[in-house]
Amino acid sequence: MKKYLYILFASLGLLISCEEEVLQYDDQAGPTYLRFSSRSIDLPIVFDSAAEIEIPVLASRISGSDRTVNVNVVTTGADNEATSDQYSVASTVTIPANSYRGILPFTGIDSGIEIGETKTVTLEITEISGDATADLDTFSVTTVNLFQVCPVPSDFFIGEYQL
Repeated sequence: MKKYLYILFASLGLLISCEEEVLQYDDQAGPTYLRFSSRSIDLPIVFDSAAEIEIPVLASRISGSDRTVNVNVVTTGADNEATSDQYSVASTVTIPANSYRGILPFTGIDSGIEIGETKTVTLEITEISGDATADLDTFSVTTVNLFQVCPVPSDFFIGEYQL
C-alpha cells in the first residue's frame, strides 16, 4: 500500500513540476510589465515609397497619469540590418492615463532595399517614467522586417490567354 501511495505522490509531483509557467497580469498588485505586442513585425514597402505602421506598446497596469516609455534602436552590425535612412521611429511613446496601450509610429523607407532582400530594425523598450514599479517583459524587444513589394494592379492580367 505504501508503495502505491509513493508512486501516486511521485506522479503528482512530476505533473506539477512539468506545468508551464503562465505570466498573469494583475492590475491590483505587483510591478507593471511593459512589452511590444509582437516579437516580429513584417512591413512591406511599395517600390520607391514609404510605409507606416503603428506598433502597440503595452503595459500590464493602468495608471492615473500619462507614462513615457523610452525606445531604443538596437544596432548589432549585422549584414541585414537597416540603415538609418531606411526607417524613422520615435524614441519615446506615451501610454495615456487610464490606458494599457500606447502607439509607437514607425516608417519604413525604400532607400536601397532590393527585391527579395529583408532589412531588419530591432527596437527595445529601455525604461518607463512615471511608474516606479515598472519591469520589462520578455517581449520588450521586437524586430521590424522591411522588404520591398511591387504591387500589381487588379486589372493588369485581365483577358484571355492561350498557352
